[in-house]
Amino acid sequence: MAAERQAANFALDRDVECSDTARQARARLQEHLARRMAAADPAESAAFAITLERVEAFALQALDADSRAVANLALEWRRIGLSRHALVNDLVPSAARRLGDWWCEDRFNFSEVTIGMVRLHSVVHHACAEGDTSLESELFALPGAAHCLITPAPGDQHTLGAVVLAEAFRNDGWNVTTEIAPTEKTLRAVLRRSSIDVLCISAAAERSKEAIARLLPGLRNCSLNPSLRILVGGPCFEGDMTAAMACGADGSTDTAEAAVALARSLLISHPKAVDFT
Repeated sequence: MAAERQAANFALDRDVECSDTARQARARLQEHLARRMAAADPAESAAFAITLERVEAFALQALDADSRAVANLALEWRRIGLSRHALVNDLVPSAARRLGDWWCEDRFNFSEVTIGMVRLHSVVHHACAEGDTSLESELFALPGAAHCLITPAPGDQHTLGAVVLAEAFRNDGWNVTTEIAPTEKTLRAVLRRSSIDVLCISAAAERSKEAIARLLPGLRNCSLNPSLRILVGGPCFEGDMTAAMACGADGSTDTAEAAVALARSLLISHPKAVDFT
């Protein structure tokens, strides 16, 4: 496939000049994809395996001069076996991660990576619409369902992660509120007016850790729900529970499905009248 050949050539050029940090970033993603493939439905993996080469091909298409290139590739791969679930929860987040890595490696500039992220966001939006999943900020309330607030860290540009996470929680039957461009003031307002069970904060920038550590005590104090549970995730945490707890959160995961599972377990261990049926 042309896109995959382009990615292979790009990877070869990069490996000649690649720093240790860049090699490590690529190796970490390879390990992550291997774990995801091992945990996936065998039939789904057999139909369409999400490899590092395919992830990089997809990321490069998001940067293509043709603004529809990545959407067209998503449609092509959907036709040959890529599931909507794998597209939203595995392929797009991994491609976004590679874009972030390439920016850190000075392969592409901020404007190029931002355009790529917007296009990946659009792919997720259309995939969610395909599944009849609303992307509105607040879903119609489902009686008895748990309620989560999903947001990037204030000042962080990691909005794609929040969109993917919201899709996973909605598919699991949660009521979901999203804040895509939050401030501390807007987050406090939501927590004061709604009984939020779980707050999920996604962050890409390493500097966000200190900001989150300063933010969380105030959010807990103003929450209408005194048993508010808080999860953090995104590239700057990568599921590191120690780092999450150092910031004052209750946990961290490196995938959307794991975040849903952890949120469920936290509510079960600190029960409230929540219906997961």
